[in-house]
Formats: sequence, structure tokens, C-alpha cells
Amino acid sequence: SQQHGHRKMKRTKKKLTLLFYALSMFFVLLLLKTQPLLDTTNNSLSSSLPLVDTTLPLVDTTNDSLSPSLPLADTTKNSLSSSLSKQHADFTIIVLTMNRFSSLKRLVESLKQSDYKNDTVDLMFKFDQPCDAASVDWAKDVQWPFGSVQVQIANTNMGLRQAWLEAWQPQTLDDRAIILEDDITVSPLWYQWIQAMYDHYGHRHDLAGFSLQRQQLVPLKERSGDKIHHNDNEPFLYNLVGSIGYAPNAQVWRDFIEWTKCSLCKGQEQDVSIPELIVTDWYKRTNQRMMWTQHFTYFTKHYNLFTLYQFPSNSKCMGAHWRAKGAHFGSSLGQDFQTAQQEDFEFKFPQVLTRYDWGFRPVPVEPKLRTIVITSAVGYTSLSNFENFVGTLRKFYQGDVTMIVGEAVPEQILTFLTKHRIDTHKTEEGRSWAEFNKFRFSFYSTNCSMETYDYCLALDFRDVIFQGNPFPTSLQTETADVLLYAHSKDWSLSNDVGRSYLNNLMKCHGAHYRTKVLNKPVINAGGVLGTPFFFLQMLDLMLNEDLKCFDDQILLNIGIYGGLIKKVKQHKVFDQGIGIINNVAYGDRFTKDSYGRYGGRDCFLSPIVHQFDRKDQEPPLNEKCSGW
Repeated sequence: SQQHGHRKMKRTKKKLTLLFYALSMFFVLLLLKTQPLLDTTNNSLSSSLPLVDTTLPLVDTTNDSLSPSLPLADTTKNSLSSSLSKQHADFTIIVLTMNRFSSLKRLVESLKQSDYKNDTVDLMFKFDQPCDAASVDWAKDVQWPFGSVQVQIANTNMGLRQAWLEAWQPQTLDDRAIILEDDITVSPLWYQWIQAMYDHYGHRHDLAGFSLQRQQLVPLKERSGDKIHHNDNEPFLYNLVGSIGYAPNAQVWRDFIEWTKCSLCKGQEQDVSIPELIVTDWYKRTNQRMMWTQHFTYFTKHYNLFTLYQFPSNSKCMGAHWRAKGAHFGSSLGQDFQTAQQEDFEFKFPQVLTRYDWGFRPVPVEPKLRTIVITSAVGYTSLSNFENFVGTLRKFYQGDVTMIVGEAVPEQILTFLTKHRIDTHKTEEGRSWAEFNKFRFSFYSTNCSMETYDYCLALDFRDVIFQGNPFPTSLQTETADVLLYAHSKDWSLSNDVGRSYLNNLMKCHGAHYRTKVLNKPVINAGGVLGTPFFFLQMLDLMLNEDLKCFDDQILLNIGIYGGLIKKVKQHKVFDQGIGIINNVAYGDRFTKDSYGRYGGRDCFLSPIVHQFDRKDQEPPLNEKCSGW
């Protein structure tokens, strides 16, 4: 890549900066003669915003247990809400181009007409091959007084999909950028609008990004031909991305890029079809190297994310598509809409944004589910164990948590649990495993009451960490009484795990239940998401004196496969590596991203990782993947 600035202007700026610095130091020294130094370690007026730890996922600051499992930010390290009150981070305009010189010049001329206030706005040209020399030379010498100019040239032809995927790599979660293909022109108001939308709605956990497009497509096949409402000057959220001038949420874009590195890996490609959408048909018929939006649509479907739009009046737009001959069109079709001027637009910031699904139907506001996380930490006295479980949980979930601890738990740990709002219950230690399981499931059932909760999550303690919200949005429409998560090994003599469990089963219950579980996936009892009714059924099973051993692992499996838990409406057993809980030991398989976070077989981040501390883990499925 080559960077071409305006050297003379920069030298002048440098001299002025040095002069300003010298004068500033003079006045600071003068002030210090009469004022004491500020204690920046304890000064409420000093900036408390820490450096961004980009290895950490985002945190849901809305305290909403139904936020998606997409990791949102650690408020102790990189609060989105705090970033909205400070000055804008530098903004980057990324232009994807190749060999459409006239289109490129037209776009840049429209960008120059915008009011960038005093912000530093960098301009980056990214040329795919084959590019023409005239376009490259012009870009190198373009006059851009608002910030730096960079020119990057691909070594080989990437295709439009890879060009988008390599367009932007956010360095912090506060970064802001827009990606533009070269056959677009923008309204003079576009930058003010984007920054205002970031400021007012950038904290939303359901926001994928912002689009300049006047979107017309309703992709749901059953509503094919329906029109999008004018919604003049009313911001709204829509499930469908608009690629004509797209400004992604930095967190979402970073995680999307990580997911595509895995889901597009050769030999690991994920099926991103969404059969009910017409865009999937287009994707299957076209050269897939030229369409990035199908993967983004699939990604946002998983996390239930939306794109924010606002249509100016008079059928104007923030970003016009000239539909030039190229990857999308066989011949040039001309400008789709006129760009908005001041008289066409009104800045509005409603507190409640209407959300529309793929059929452009308003998404009903569902009541929040009542949820609780329950665990037992009896016998653990190391603070690091509690920091792993509670510390990672509280990054993503601010709801109810209750925990059993032993009588000998140190005061330091109790203080830590109080700080993180954990409802703590002490109990005696030294019970037998059978007696402790009876006590434990009685505690689970008592605290998972029908009057208070819709779903309860019972988890092991020591070997569990969280990477996302443990209660997915899909629970709103869930009909099952319990969701269970299996190992990759089944109940059989052909593997060590299955053989061990079968031996224990035979000791406890003889051959009666052997045929019921044989060759079925081993359900892990270390993570159970169920209704209060299910936990009552599980307690009845645990207290059944006709059964022996009272091992939760064996009882759960024979309860489900042997039909002993009869009254639940429905149960679901997820294959290993699918769903919210990922068991990663005993030969189980998983993926990992560049930040070391665990993903499932579908490459999506696992909200809950169980048995993360086992030393006998298999290598990640995508370990040898070189990316796109």
C-alpha cells in the first residue's frame, strides 16, 4: 500500500502544531506556580476511559437477559456508552474500486461536498485487479483536505466478496467507518447523519450498522412484490442489510469477519442458505465470489441484528446507486434516486425505533423472559475459579444468579460475590455424592420457581466460562421444557466415554436401561436449560428410591432416553458443538477465532464453554485454515 499526503500542507500544520505546543507548555508552567498538580489517579474530572482491549468481546449494558448471544463489551474495559459522550474517533471512508475511473471521480467529488466539521476523516482507496493505471495515479494525487489518503492495490483479483471482507479491520470498538463501492454518490448530509445515528443508537445490542441506501427490496418470498413504506424522515431498523454505503458497527463487523474466516475456510464451508428469502436464490445462481451480503444476512439472522435506515422525503436518498456495469449489472442502468439536500431531510432521534422483519412487517415487542443462572461452588476456595465463572458471566448477563457455596468459603470470595450481585447460600460440606446430588437438585428446583422464572440455567462451576449471553433470543418462541447439550461420543463400547458410562450404568441399574441409551449421544448434565416444570421432574427422579447411585449424569440420560421424565412437553438434545453450550472435552470438536474464543461446528461463538480447562482437548477444526 502507498500513502500520499499533501506534504506542503503537512509541513505547515507541523510548524503550527509545534508553536501551539510551545505556547501551551508556557501557560501550563505558569499555571503550576499557582495551582497544585491534579491527582490523575483519583480525579473525577479526568478521563476514566481506559485503553481498549480488543481481545475482549462487547457487553450488553441494557441489562436485558434477552439480548443476543453475540458478545457485547466489558463495561470495565470498553463501555460503548462512555465512548458516545467523548469526541468522535477518527472516521474512515473506504472506497472499493477497480477500473471504473469516471465513477470513482464522481464518487469522490460528491464526498468533497460534505461537511466534516473539524473531524479527521481519512480516505482509503482499495483497488482490486485488474485496475487501470489512470485511476490509481489519480487516486494517489487526489486533493483531500479532511485527512490522510491511502491507496492499496491487490496483487491478484479478489472478487467483490473478498474485497468487502478485507475492506476494514476495526482497531478498537469505537472505530467508525463507511464502505462504498465506486458507483455511488452521497448526499452532502450523509456524514452528519451517520455520526448522529452513531451517537444516538450506537449502543444498541441489536444494531448491525447503518445504510445510506433507500432500500426497496422485501426479500421474503411469501411477500414478494410488497413495497417498503416511505417512512419519510423516520429512522427505522430492518433485518435486511443495505450495501449501498454501509457503515458497520465495529463490534459486529469484527465478529463477522472472524466468523467468515472460519465459515468460508476451504473444506469447512458453511451452508448459508435461508430458503425463505429470494436473495438465497440469487446467491445460488450467481458467482458467489461476487456476493458478500448472503453471509452477512446469515450472520445477522443468527444474532437477530438489524440495519438502521432513514429515508429523506421527496423520494431522495443519502446514497445513490448508479448501477454501473460490473459485478452487479451487465450494463449501466443509471442513478436509482436523487441524493437529498437540506430541504429534503430532517434529523430525528425517536427513543423507540420500529423494527421490521424480512417481510417488512413490524416485529412485535415481546415481554422479557424471566431467567436465572444457578450453580454450585461447594468446595472451591480459590478466587480465580469465581473470577472465571462470575467475571465472564457478568460481562454478558445482568440478571439473577444464585450459587451454593461451602461453609469454609473465604470472606474475600463472599465480598467478590456480593459486588457482582450473586445470591449466595452457604451449606455444609462432606456429604456423599448421592446425598449432595439430592440436595443440589432440591436447591435448583426450589430456586427455579414457576412464580418467578420462565427458564433456568443450571451449570457446573469450575470448568465453565461465558462468551455471550446465556439466554438466546430464540427462547421467546421455544416450546420445549428443556434444552440439553451432548458430547460427540455416544453410549457405546466403541469409545472410552461411552464405555465408562455404560459400566457405571450397569453397576447402578443393571441391563434394564442399557438398550434405552445404547448408541445415543451422551447428554452432559453440566449444563441444563429448562423450565421450572422440568427441574421439578428432575428432582422427582433424583429422589426416586427405586433408583440407585443418584449420579446426575446417568439419571439425566436414562430420564430422557428411558422415558422416566414423562411429563415434559418436549425435550431437545443438541449435537455437540451446536447451540449455546459447547462441551469441549473427551474428543469433542470446536473452532477457535483469532482472539482465542471458542466457536461451535457452525463457526459461531459459543455463549457458554464447558470443560474449557481440560488438557486433552482436540485441536480446533479450523486450526489449519488460512482464512478466505
